[in-house]
Amino acid sequence: MIAVEGIEGTDATIRRAGELAGGDIVLVKVCKPTQDTRFDLPAVGPGTVAALAQVQGRALAIEAGKTVTLDRAELVALADRTDIAVVAVDGTEGER
Repeated sequence: MIAVEGIEGTDATIRRAGELAGGDIVLVKVCKPTQDTRFDLPAVGPGTVAALAQVQGRALAIEAGKTVTLDRAELVALADRTDIAVVAVDGTEGER
């Protein structure tokens, strides 16, 4: 883990991680363990992918069923153009 998102938001965190890692990063967006999903969910959109592309990011992993995806078609098209993998993972994997 290179950077944790704070009050500055996702794009600033991506830029900071890109600087620290020299690019080639993977962004993971998931709910915090105590997050109230009735009112607050992680969100991604084309801007997220654009910020990743600016720092030569490689992948965006989101929590399936718990992440708001804005402008999905545009996000996917931009990810394809910038060679960024987008995956949705089940947040319960590995739980027993």
